[in-house]
Parts: sequence; C-alpha cells; structure tokens
Amino acid sequence: MKLQEDCLAAVNLVSARASGENLRRELDQLAVHAQNVGVEASARAGALMNEFASRLAGTYRETTVPSLEAARAFSARMALLTSGIIAGVADALSDQSGSKKPK
Repeated sequence: MKLQEDCLAAVNLVSARASGENLRRELDQLAVHAQNVGVEASARAGALMNEFASRLAGTYRETTVPSLEAARAFSARMALLTSGIIAGVADALSDQSGSKKPK
C-alpha cells in the first residue's frame, strides 16, 4: 500500500509541475488509472483471502468433526475398560475378604 501511495504522489507531483496542458492531462489520467488498478487489485486480493479463509475453515471442520467423533468413541471405550478393571478388582477384593471371615 505504501508503494502505491508513493507512486501516486510522484505522479501527482510531476503532473502539478508539468507545464504543457496535454502532458498534465495525461499524467492526471495516469494517476486516476493507477488508483483504479490499485483498488481493483486490492479488491481481488481481498476476495482471494476470503476464499482461502473459507476453504481453510471448511477443511478444518471436515477434519475436526471426524477427529472429535473418534476421540469420543475412544473415550467411551476407555471408560468401559476402566470400569471393567475396577469391577474385577472389587470382585477380587470381595472374594478375599469373604474367605478371611470366620465361618
């Protein structure tokens, strides 16, 4: 943006100091054209960045949702495994305490 502004300032300065009417008019038209091209290029760059951000967000969503579902399934399996292990330990401890009681 700074380079564009400097270029326009230089063209405007040369235009202001030009002595011939035709040269001044041509330089003014050049400055207007340069501004229009800069605005158009900025708009294209903005549109391109918006599209890139949209695609990136879409890709992120597409990969995140299956990953979260896999993590949830893994979490559920681990909870079941842990529950089974704890139940087995509890049964083993119950059997040990039952066999130690006098009959």
